[in-house]
Amino acid sequence: MKKSGKRTLLIVVLLLAIVAVTAAAWIGLHLVRHEKRQNSDLEALQNQVGSLLSGEPDGKSEIVSAREEFLREIDSIFISGGSLNAYQKLACGEDIRFLVVGDSIGAMEWTNDVAAWVEENYLVHCTIKNISLGGNTSYSGYVSEKLLDDGIAYDLVLVCYGQNDAPKGFAADYEALIREVLTKNNMPCVISVLESSQREYTEKMQDIGRIAEHYNLKLADTIEAFETSGYSYEALSADGVHPNGIGQGIYAETVKEVIRSSVAEAFAGKRRLISEAMQKGRAYSPEDYGVRSVLPEPMDQEGVAPFECFRYVPSADFQRISDTEWVIHFDHPLVGILGINRSRCPGENLFEIYRNDELYYSEEDYLSIGYYLMKISKVSETAETFTGDLRVKFLQKDHADNFFGILFTDYEEAD
Repeated sequence: MKKSGKRTLLIVVLLLAIVAVTAAAWIGLHLVRHEKRQNSDLEALQNQVGSLLSGEPDGKSEIVSAREEFLREIDSIFISGGSLNAYQKLACGEDIRFLVVGDSIGAMEWTNDVAAWVEENYLVHCTIKNISLGGNTSYSGYVSEKLLDDGIAYDLVLVCYGQNDAPKGFAADYEALIREVLTKNNMPCVISVLESSQREYTEKMQDIGRIAEHYNLKLADTIEAFETSGYSYEALSADGVHPNGIGQGIYAETVKEVIRSSVAEAFAGKRRLISEAMQKGRAYSPEDYGVRSVLPEPMDQEGVAPFECFRYVPSADFQRISDTEWVIHFDHPLVGILGINRSRCPGENLFEIYRNDELYYSEEDYLSIGYYLMKISKVSETAETFTGDLRVKFLQKDHADNFFGILFTDYEEAD
């Protein structure tokens, strides 16, 4: 072979090597684009190959064309097949929708800090909706999620309850909430918060842990985070329950770390699948990466069964017969566990429920804060039959103005 022929062959081989290195560099850059805190080997790779992507090989149009086509193919494999979960979406640089359902701790500003961090850290848009209600329980969370009618399937759901729940019945209420969140949102990623206000791993926190394990949920343990923060509990909570500014920062960082580690795991899985596909010379399909989960059987079938049949009766279906009273008439008997949706008003609160003019239930409390606070609560513990008139009476007009409706779980139409 002539020297000129060998020289040409050598040049072609070198150019092909450049293309291969450049393609590998492109993959590396894509993989690090949406996670700033990946392993140092990827960061080193990004630094090493940055210069290779700045120019084209001169005078070699065939090689350049092949390179551009290859890079388009590589870029196309990052298009989602539509079945990715929240962590996988973030690993691919896709927008997510974030739902928070909880009590007053869940309603605080730190959840917005988490959403802002997601946007900044992963270069995506994170739409957040917070339906938390202060002073409420996981039963309220179930109803709130049931009534949420925005047509959105959320990718990531943060669940924050335990402080206001009584130990009795908590596990069933919380599991029912988790099942509703999972089914309504097409099996999203769920993070369950262990609230710092519990101070220790109470029976309720242990219930959350067991439920999280059963449904493959992530835990954000703010009890441990507070204990290991280097601050006293009093320095993190002014009232013994709600985190102050520093405490909220710890809440946010705890949840961020759950998201960060979960995205890193998803990122590594994507990288492995892409690498395997390229080594085997086959196309990478986004469906290889997306994982669809199946809802497990309930841990407590008897406890969650009453939540499978639900009916809400808004105040618009009632007749207001005075400034302080609402009434509804049921022509046919119905059976269910009764609940009520209302706002507590500043000062003394009293409401009474009459079944056919006979007092069925009454509740009185005092709200010391200066604003209205929606509360969704159970009225009965077991299913009972209701027929004829059901009347709800309040202490004064503005209390009756803030009556929103009643609800039934374990609902059925009686014969």
